[in-house]
Amino acid sequence: MNSVPSPNHASEVLSQLAGGDTLLGWQRLELLANLPVLLNSSLELSRVIARTLDQLRLQLESEAATFFLLEEGGRDLKFWALGGEKQDGLRDQKMPADRGIVGWVIEHQQSVIVTDTKSDKRFFGEVDQRSGFVTRNIICVPLTARGVRKMGALQVLNRTGDRTFEQCDLRFLEQIASQVAMAIENSQLIASLSQRTVELEELNRRKSEMITVIVHEFRTPLHVIHSSADMIASGLIKDATALEKIGTTLKNGISRLTKLVSDVSTMEQVSREKLKINAQSIDLNQLLEGVTSNYAAVLQKRELTLTANRISLPLKLLADETLLRIALGDLIDNAIRFTPNGGKISVSATSGLGAVEIAVSDNGIGIAEEHQKLIFEKFYEVRDAMQHSSGEYEFKSAGIGLGLSTVRAIVEAHRGSITVESKLQQGSKFTMRFPIPSSEGCP
Repeated sequence: MNSVPSPNHASEVLSQLAGGDTLLGWQRLELLANLPVLLNSSLELSRVIARTLDQLRLQLESEAATFFLLEEGGRDLKFWALGGEKQDGLRDQKMPADRGIVGWVIEHQQSVIVTDTKSDKRFFGEVDQRSGFVTRNIICVPLTARGVRKMGALQVLNRTGDRTFEQCDLRFLEQIASQVAMAIENSQLIASLSQRTVELEELNRRKSEMITVIVHEFRTPLHVIHSSADMIASGLIKDATALEKIGTTLKNGISRLTKLVSDVSTMEQVSREKLKINAQSIDLNQLLEGVTSNYAAVLQKRELTLTANRISLPLKLLADETLLRIALGDLIDNAIRFTPNGGKISVSATSGLGAVEIAVSDNGIGIAEEHQKLIFEKFYEVRDAMQHSSGEYEFKSAGIGLGLSTVRAIVEAHRGSITVESKLQQGSKFTMRFPIPSSEGCP
């Protein structure tokens, strides 16, 4: 038989949730009681969370609220669900996971109340600069799955009126965060298991196909070299012009084979867990211009336009220049191959929210959504292996599926991330995102 809480116990619970305001305490208790039903009312969890944020803002009499989620790898925080004035512009934006009060809360797994953000050194003012919002005070609690896995944080901003947030508000928010974290984890697990099953089946199927492609890629230049060497060794060809053509063909075959070996070697080196980064300050304007200038001949041949968008203010990044050039070059190579003659490619660099982003965009053939996560796997090629076309920069030609895998390895070695946005027949945009160390003086 269930026992009925004593009046003293009920009063204590209400006090913890709302201080001395009994009516507010019952309202908050009712929201907590109904929250599990609300969180399971729809498969579109983000929409349900947005409704929860609206309820929170009312209960806490605040101007705005935000759910932050850690991205895969734990390096970036994503503005996942937002509520309140001037917040929509931040939706799906990212910031380094070690920035701001929210970063501190996640790292230390401690809830905080900040009554004056101006006097708190942890405050990351660049978010306000981006959104136009003015943050005065904050209450922030961590989102933790089953008490172990760091998932993100829940933050409520600016208590209205002259009051600031209190301990009872913090305890109420912690109760909300506990239930929401469980719902998010369950949703993520279901989605992840389903997606990974599909990916593994596809990767397993493509693995055997790509063996055929790899053999073809190496056999073609070897056949050219062998045939050319036989013709020269036979002594039957005396004409100087013919010999010169055979020599050129032989040289091209060797160059192709050398590049294949180099590609595999580069991938092997950058895939090592302890890739050594020789970090130095890089001028991104010079980097973009230096890399893009290497493509003048192929651009003219393919009638492509490659634009490097200069940054108006000096923008520097602490990174390994050699590796960064390889990564950027691989992305440009990819754009050239899958953009039809007469198409446009652009390279740009921007900074914001504690990170530098380098993007390569094209108006090429695009990538179907089901392939977009798999393209960064080793030896993965979007098209059927039987349609594989060798070549260096010809339209729709491809190598052995190592370029994007190499790019990801380099970016992650810099504690960065890479994403792709693409639509079929409309083009693709690959974005490398590198966190700026807080010691470099970011706000």
